[in-house]
Amino acid sequence: QIGNIEAKLISLTQEQIAVLDMVKENRQCLVKGSAGTGKTFLAVEYARRASQSGLRVGLLGYTVLLGEYLKTQTQNHAGITSASFWPDVIRPLILNSHYAAEFQRDEKAAATEEELYAEIYPRYAKLAAANAGPQFDVLVVDEAPDLCRPPYLDLMDSLLDGGLNGGRWAMFGDFANQSIFPGGALDPESALLEYRPHPAHLTLTVNCRNTESIARDVARITGAGLPETRPIAGPPPDYQYWSDPAELSDLLDQTVSRFLTNGVAIAEIAVLSRRRLENCGLDPARTYGGKHRLATYFRGQRVADANSGGAAPLNHYTIGAFKGMETPVAILILDDSSSPPEQASERLKGDAYIGMSRARGALTVLAQANLRPDLESRLAP
Repeated sequence: QIGNIEAKLISLTQEQIAVLDMVKENRQCLVKGSAGTGKTFLAVEYARRASQSGLRVGLLGYTVLLGEYLKTQTQNHAGITSASFWPDVIRPLILNSHYAAEFQRDEKAAATEEELYAEIYPRYAKLAAANAGPQFDVLVVDEAPDLCRPPYLDLMDSLLDGGLNGGRWAMFGDFANQSIFPGGALDPESALLEYRPHPAHLTLTVNCRNTESIARDVARITGAGLPETRPIAGPPPDYQYWSDPAELSDLLDQTVSRFLTNGVAIAEIAVLSRRRLENCGLDPARTYGGKHRLATYFRGQRVADANSGGAAPLNHYTIGAFKGMETPVAILILDDSSSPPEQASERLKGDAYIGMSRARGALTVLAQANLRPDLESRLAP
C-alpha cells in the first residue's frame, strides 16, 4: 500500500509549473508554502534550468542531510554547487583564504558548538568572503527561513554577484511554521526583505507530500491550517503512549515489526526525535524489528553500531536534522518538554509540525504519556 501511495504523490501540479515560470521571469523570487507543497523539488528544478545558461548556481540548504540530498539531485548538472551552508560552502572558503591557519586554531579550541557557529565561523567567513568575491551568479536557497537571519544573510549577500539587492536569487521556504531558529530581532522574511524589499512573491497551497489523513492531523495538532491536499488515501496516523524509556523501546520494536510484516523495507522507515539518540530514551544497544540496530546521524555523518551483524540499520534522526527531508514511513517520538510550562505547548506544536509532515505514506507517533490529554484534545474533530 505504501508503494501505491508513493506513485500517486509524485507528479507535477499546475501550481508548481506556474512557480517555475515566475522564477524564470524575475530576478528575485520568494516562494512560500507549508510543508509538503513541493518547495525542494522546485528549488532543484530551478537550479537545473538556471545552470543550462552557463551560470554559476549555488543551491544551498542549512542542514547537512538536506545538502547531501541536493547534491544527489544535481550531480549530473554542471555549474551547480549543491551544498549545506557551513561545511560545504563557508568552511572551504575560509580554508582557501589567508586566514586558514588562524581559523583552524580557533576552530579546534572552540568550547561549544554554539561558540563555533555563532562566533568563530561568522568572524572568519566575513573576512574570507570579502577577499574572495562573489562565488555565484544565481543563488537558490531551500528551507530559506533557516538562513534568512544574521550572519547568513550578510554572507549570502557577499557570495552572490550583485548581492541580494541586485543579484539573481530564489528563496523557498515555510516562513510561517518551520524556522528552527525561533526568536531574534526580525522574523526571517522581514530580515530578507531588508536586503530586497520587493521580490516577486508566490505562495504554494497544494500539499503534494502527505496523504489526506496525515495532513489533517498535522493541521489539528498544530493549528497551522489544512492546506489543499491531493485526494490520496492512506492509513490514519497511529498514536501510542509510553511512560518510561523501556516502554518506549518496546513500542518502537513492535511498531517496526508491524511495518516490516506489512512489506515496508527498513530503509523506508525514519525514526525522528527532538533529542539525539543517546538522550531520547531509546535503548541503542538492542535490536528493533527482529534484527535491526539503530543508526543515527551526527553532523550529517552516520554513526552506526559496529555489532550490527550485517543487518540493515534502522535510521534515527533529530527532527531538526531531518528538516527539509521526507520519508515513506515516519515514527515520531514526542517527549515531555523540559522547557518552561508556558513554552511547552509551542514546542509540542513545532516538533509535531516538522516531524509529522515528513511522512509521505504512513506515520506513527510515540508520545510520552503526559502529553496524551493535550494531543487528544487537539485531535478531537
